[in-house]
Amino acid sequence: MTTKRYIKIGSAEANDVQISATKVLPFHALIMQNTDGRVFISTCAADAEVTINKVQLRQTEEIFSEDQLQIGECAIHLDGLVSWPQQALNRADQAPQETQSTVPDSKRGLSLQLILIYAAVALLLILMAFYV
Repeated sequence: MTTKRYIKIGSAEANDVQISATKVLPFHALIMQNTDGRVFISTCAADAEVTINKVQLRQTEEIFSEDQLQIGECAIHLDGLVSWPQQALNRADQAPQETQSTVPDSKRGLSLQLILIYAAVALLLILMAFYV
C-alpha cells in the first residue's frame, strides 16, 4: 500500500480484491494501514467470516505479514497484498513503544483557538443581550 492506505475485499466489482465465492459478501472486509505503518483488518458486515490464524475475527485487529488470513473459504496471502513497513514484518521484532504524555504544539494551539472562539461567542451574546 503505497499511496492508498486501505484495501477493500469482497465479491462486488468495486472492491480492490474481488473474491467470487459462496460465503464472501459483496463488501466483506477492509484492510487499513495507519500513519505509523501498522496494518489492521476489520469486517464490513456483522455476518462476514474472517479468520486470522484460524481464529474468528470479532473486532478490528492488527495483522502481520506472516498471519494466515481466510476470507470466507478463501485463503489470502498477505505478503503480496500489502507493502509492509520494516517494523511490522515480524511480531518478535516489535517492542512496546513508550508513549509520551506531552501535548503536541499543534493540539495546544488548537485548544487556545477554541478558547478564544468560545470567548468571542460569549462576548457577542452579552453584547446582543444589552442591545435588545
